[in-house]
Amino acid sequence: MCEIAKSRERIGKIEIKRIKRKIDEIERKEVRLLDEMLSDKVPKDVYERIQRQFSQEKRALEARLATLEIDYKEPLDFLDKCILISSMLLYLHKRFNFEQKKTLLKAVFKRIYVKNKAIVDVELNPPFSILLGDNIKRLFKNPPSRGTEEDIFEQFLRFSFSGKFLILREYIGQIFSYPVLRHLKKAA
Repeated sequence: MCEIAKSRERIGKIEIKRIKRKIDEIERKEVRLLDEMLSDKVPKDVYERIQRQFSQEKRALEARLATLEIDYKEPLDFLDKCILISSMLLYLHKRFNFEQKKTLLKAVFKRIYVKNKAIVDVELNPPFSILLGDNIKRLFKNPPSRGTEEDIFEQFLRFSFSGKFLILREYIGQIFSYPVLRHLKKAA
């Protein structure tokens, strides 16, 4: 995922420069158009029509620019912490008190399905669904497919802009504040 993020940042930087040049060009054209309208070279109705076109084009470019100016650091830091937690679930579960275990469960599981006092299925929260998916496949029938690396990256990126990400980030932060993980804070 880090390699995909780096690749996208490289490609994004090139496109960002191109878009910024295009926006600057539109702004120069807007100024020229205004000058021509003020000097009576362009009728007001023509000015307004062309100005609307410039504004629409500029809004579209600015929207595209907003999608390219993504800071991947926070989602990838969150992913690193989730990887660490995934690798030590049993260790954490054995050492956590009841409240800490509840926080751990809320962070990892979206839903746990129980029938006759037995767990019959689970849904994991992202990115645990990606990290632990192969292990879950061995426990349950018909697990969902994971997709390509790009698909997984897209799913994770979309998740990192959701409200659920903020909630899970809070749970992960709480988990990393527990004394059991005090020595691991620097690593994460």
